[in-house]
Amino acid sequence: MRLFIAILLSKSIIGKIHERELRLSQLCNINFVPPQNLHVTLNFIGETNRVQEIINIIDDICAPKFEYKIKGLGHFRRNDGDILWTGIEDKSAIEKIQQQLTQGLLSNGFKIESRSFKSHITLARRVNISDNNYYTAKQIFCTALTAYTKRISLMKSERKNNKMVYTEIYGKDLF
Repeated sequence: MRLFIAILLSKSIIGKIHERELRLSQLCNINFVPPQNLHVTLNFIGETNRVQEIINIIDDICAPKFEYKIKGLGHFRRNDGDILWTGIEDKSAIEKIQQQLTQGLLSNGFKIESRSFKSHITLARRVNISDNNYYTAKQIFCTALTAYTKRISLMKSERKNNKMVYTEIYGKDLF
């Protein structure tokens, strides 16, 4: 199974992001991530069948529910087109949970990505946008959205009918 640990977004937040995406789509041709797939990745694990071990690591997390802000627009450069994302403000609570998960995964022998963690929500992949349109697009995402997190989810990622489908296979409520 291809697995990752994430913070899922409420339907309300997904709807507000989608409204911004509609405005953004007027600037260039963008193939957005399906709304139901929007999330904040805490740890990408990859292919493994060690589900129970990951559940145990998640269960060891002790963290309160928290609020954070979604704001801004950025991109990761790729040869086949950029990855467009919106950022996270007030990210200390997210980073604390991510660090705890990373330590738990590493101490249990999981191999995880070595690049530094950047909390974000991927909006689209393989994006080609001009500098002028990118500047305008950033204005669309300049007002913060307030999100609330009360759960961490272990997600399965699989391709069905040539589309990525993410399914929660375990969730832990925060206190």
